Amino acid sequence: MCDTTLPLTPPEWPEWGNPIESKEEYDYIQSYSPYDQVTKRRYPHVLATGGLADPRVTYWEPAKWVAAIRKMRTDDGMSLCKI
Repeated sequence: MCDTTLPLTPPEWPEWGNPIESKEEYDYIQSYSPYDQVTKRRYPHVLATGGLADPRVTYWEPAKWVAAIRKMRTDDGMSLCKI
């Protein structure tokens, strides 16, 4: 939401808020960001999927999220990513 070079970002600001100009909107968006909520703890088994042609979520977002979970999880559960 902060990268103005992405084609869908500025048109979404009226609906979701502009995190560049408003700290309150930035904090709100971050509060429900799955990647920003990863902490050191136990997690259930995770299967995250993504698509190379998905215009809403870039393929590296689920990969980045699963990598964060793998790094922070305190159990031996599975964290899988399928693109």
